[in-house]
Amino acid sequence: MANRHEGRILTFHGTYYVLKAEKILQKEGVSVEAIAAPRHISSDCGICIRFNRSDEERVRRVIASANLEINGMFDE
Repeated sequence: MANRHEGRILTFHGTYYVLKAEKILQKEGVSVEAIAAPRHISSDCGICIRFNRSDEERVRRVIASANLEINGMFDE
């Protein structure tokens, strides 16, 4: 996965949405990983998605087309 300076974190309003987003993004060929939310990032469900910064625009498009609402996007 991304090194510390290249990663982005995506949070959602619940575990269901994290898992759904992970599945959709992987199906679209985006390398993502569900991880425990870092302490400095608030997450409603305690888990989030990590992905490479270089995939950010693609991630945004896929999430929008799936009508998933994100809680936030953060640097790792």
